[in-house]
Amino acid sequence: MHLRRSTALLVGALLIVLSALSACAADGRNAATGKVNQMTVGVDYRDGQVFVLNAVVVSKDKGSGTFVATLVNKSPDAAHTLSALSGDELKVDPFSPVSVPPQGLVNLAEGDRGLPLSGDFSAGQYVQLTVALGDSESAVMNVPVVPDSGDFAGLDRSASAP
Repeated sequence: MHLRRSTALLVGALLIVLSALSACAADGRNAATGKVNQMTVGVDYRDGQVFVLNAVVVSKDKGSGTFVATLVNKSPDAAHTLSALSGDELKVDPFSPVSVPPQGLVNLAEGDRGLPLSGDFSAGQYVQLTVALGDSESAVMNVPVVPDSGDFAGLDRSASAP
């Protein structure tokens, strides 16, 4: 009888301690599962109506590369446009504006959509780019330069890329 009672008390105490520990920092507002988790090489811009996700410059040779990213339009009723790309001491090849449909996305890594650019950079560095997203919105981003290999193989379509 005494053994059964102490076992029940021990199990009860263990349940109380485990339930208290499992609720640590899980108040619903600050739980880790409620935060954006980016497990990619590229950088994100998540403000305004258009998100720029997983932005990178893919480079086969020093001094040239191709800007690729996924553009996501959060607007329910208006298309938005990537109208310009610029950076200090960078030359961006001319391109047609990229229209992103309402609540749609455009992946610049698909097809020949990447935007070639040149300047004083190489793989492993970062370049500061300003991405113009429509009339008044722009994203200033420090974008990593990655080699044209592995997941990014074949994405550099700059003049130096074969």
